[in-house]
Amino acid sequence: MKQKILFFSIMVSFFITFIVSAPNASFATKYAGEFLSLGVGGRALGMGGAYVAMKHDATLAYWNPAGLGAFQSQELALMHSERFGDLVNYDYIGFSRPFDKSGKSAIAVTLIRLGVDDIPFTEELDLIEPNESTRNGELDAPGEYVIYDEDKIIWESDSETALFFSYGHRMDDQLSVGGSLKLVRKSIGEYNANGFGFDLGMQYQATDHLTIGANIQDATTTLLLWNKGGERESISPTIKTGVAWIKNIGFFSGRISATFDVDTRFEGRDKAGSQYTAGTVSFDTHFGFEYFYRNALSLRFGPSAGDLSAGAGFIIDKLRFDYAFIGHNDLGDTHRVSGSIRF
Repeated sequence: MKQKILFFSIMVSFFITFIVSAPNASFATKYAGEFLSLGVGGRALGMGGAYVAMKHDATLAYWNPAGLGAFQSQELALMHSERFGDLVNYDYIGFSRPFDKSGKSAIAVTLIRLGVDDIPFTEELDLIEPNESTRNGELDAPGEYVIYDEDKIIWESDSETALFFSYGHRMDDQLSVGGSLKLVRKSIGEYNANGFGFDLGMQYQATDHLTIGANIQDATTTLLLWNKGGERESISPTIKTGVAWIKNIGFFSGRISATFDVDTRFEGRDKAGSQYTAGTVSFDTHFGFEYFYRNALSLRFGPSAGDLSAGAGFIIDKLRFDYAFIGHNDLGDTHRVSGSIRF
């Protein structure tokens, strides 16, 4: 009981300090960490990304590391998706395992990469500017042209990568806590930026069927420093809060899960970049529903920030396969496939 009181006191103090200071963080770079908000795992994404209060899943190192606390087996999980044809590739790999024999702690390693490959850099092509009066090194006057030489085109990749080292601990039958050290890297050609940040999470089992969860991503603000030009970006904190209601039902020996999450950001997004806005604060809501039949076949759906998500999955022995469809009015639909194995 003393541990609970101490922990909640620390968390309340942290939340108050954070909420007071975060809206004034005008140095935050809008959308600097957008690739980190895309989510991982076909199951979670098929449920609209409402997953912060769920448990027993390797992908929780991303959604809420506190959920790792009750994890009692090793799991390797993978996911791949493509957008705009095969132009943008998004990949995830995660591994989790118990930290010791107590059954109360687990660790996980997660790697996420968003990449656009084969981008042509044409800086080395020869620019012909016959007229000396308009010669300025740019293709902007009549009679100027570029000599197309394939041998002088440099092909590069644009990638955004995050590596998580996570730990979750179940303090008792009700309270679990966790955290992640996150290393972030962005690169395009010879330019790159590096930084690190922290995620802090908790889960509370309020009743036999209801779990409350919270995860503060980039809790101390993640600062990225570019290797050239002295530029920097900062990823402001995001508070993910949610609830999960899970109940076994006699009908076809099934289980239903209903979840609800709210993402709160403080980087001054407008209505085009978020569902609801109030000054520098913005909100996105996520709803999820899953019906699991005999621990083998599942169907899922739920809106994510107003866009439809749906999916399905099945389990064969220790293997799990999940599919998620994610709709978007402006950016097109996305199909994501993931798989995992427990051993």
